[in-house]
Amino acid sequence: MKKYIKLLIIPLILLLVTGCKIKINVKDNHVNNSSILAAGDPYKIEIYPKGSESDLVTITDEKAVDEIYSYFHLDNLTINKNNNVKDYKLLYKMVFYGSNARETVNVVEDENNDTFFIHGKVKVRFNRKYVDAIDNFVSNEIDINNNSNNKFVLKNIDLDDVFVVSVDPLGQYTTAARYIDDESIEKLYEIFSNKYSDVESTEDNPVEPDVLYVVKFSDYLNKEKMFYIYSKKDKYYIEDSGYAIFESNEKEFKIVEEMAKKKNQ
Repeated sequence: MKKYIKLLIIPLILLLVTGCKIKINVKDNHVNNSSILAAGDPYKIEIYPKGSESDLVTITDEKAVDEIYSYFHLDNLTINKNNNVKDYKLLYKMVFYGSNARETVNVVEDENNDTFFIHGKVKVRFNRKYVDAIDNFVSNEIDINNNSNNKFVLKNIDLDDVFVVSVDPLGQYTTAARYIDDESIEKLYEIFSNKYSDVESTEDNPVEPDVLYVVKFSDYLNKEKMFYIYSKKDKYYIEDSGYAIFESNEKEFKIVEEMAKKKNQ
């Protein structure tokens, strides 16, 4: 029995000496190329250069989101409880919004100019070419957002004030679905905020949509903000009637559609 106890003590001592650090070098190609993120069907990425909220860049273009999402794969996986961002130079804080989850990743650089991304307790070596690609996305998106042609911004009630959100299928199902839980409210809020457009809305209602939903946000003082989201000729739009029409995408539309159905099954 004492022999077995000694065998258990030895690895514990090694674990303490090495600072609870476990390194796993992944060699199998099918593992290296797999995504480490679990957001699932990402529809938006928020990029904070050097972690700055004032310099926030939001990427919603479907192709751009999918491309950036593909950068985050396993390579020389390292699990280390001491992987705090403060130990590195922070290049980008990135928040991925998907159908399954919202996940935060920090892209960092060490004193040797090697780049990594940190996701929870996992640190993964990150190819410098991906950092350069993110740089380009940030530069291009900043130019677009500051373009004088994009004079309309999709604005909503402050998220902290939202009490209930309703998704009205306008007769496609029995009744409008109402959500009061924080997770559902936040998921819908992320779709109906921080978009840009140069297309003015001049009608009271969307013109000849194929499928249409009305999404209404209400705060504790009964202040309301209503939006239309609809498909038209295989394209997707959000309209703030009398103000502007914003481009959406199939992923965002499907989230609204599923939430409308959920409460009517």
